[in-house]
Amino acid sequence: MSQETLARIERAVQSLATEVACLREAVDAIRGSGGPLSPREIAEFLDQYRAAEALGEAAFGAWIAHCRSDCLRGGLRTAQLREGSHARLLEARLKELGGSPRFELPESAQEGFFGVLASTDKTDAEKLECFFGQVQTDQVLRQLGEKADGMGRDPETQALLRTIIDDERATLGFLQQARELLCS
Repeated sequence: MSQETLARIERAVQSLATEVACLREAVDAIRGSGGPLSPREIAEFLDQYRAAEALGEAAFGAWIAHCRSDCLRGGLRTAQLREGSHARLLEARLKELGGSPRFELPESAQEGFFGVLASTDKTDAEKLECFFGQVQTDQVLRQLGEKADGMGRDPETQALLRTIIDDERATLGFLQQARELLCS
C-alpha cells in the first residue's frame, strides 16, 4: 500500500472513532443517569461543585467570625479550609479539561445558606439545626458517589472527587457530632 492510501485509511479510522465517541455520548445522554458521564457533563459538574464549595468556604468563614463555641470554631476552621481547597482543586481540574469557571449559584441559594450561617441572630445550635435542615448528608454523599462512579472515562477526576468525598464525610461527621453536643 502507498503512503497516501495508509494516510486515507488513518483519517477514516480517526473520523469513525470521533463519530463513535459522539454517538456514545448521545446514547448516554438519552439513557440519563447511570451511564458514564461525557466530558461536557464532567466539566459542568466540576464547575457547579466548585461554586458550591466556594460558597461553603465563605459561609463557614462568616460562621467562624460569630461562633460562640470554641470547639465548634476549631472544627469550622478545618471545614472552611477543606471547602476552599476543594473549590481550588475543582477549578484547576476544570481548567485542565479545557473549561473555565462560569457557573454561579442562584442568589436564593447563596442567601439561604450563607445568610443562615453568617447570621448573628442565631445560636450555634440553631445554625447546626438549620444546616442539617438544608443538607441531607446521606443523599449528598450518595449523589457525589454516583457522580464519581460515572467518571470511569476520566480516572483522574474520579480519584479527585472520591478523595473530596472523604473530606466531605469527615466534615459532615464533625458537624453531626457538634450538633449532638450542642443540641442535646
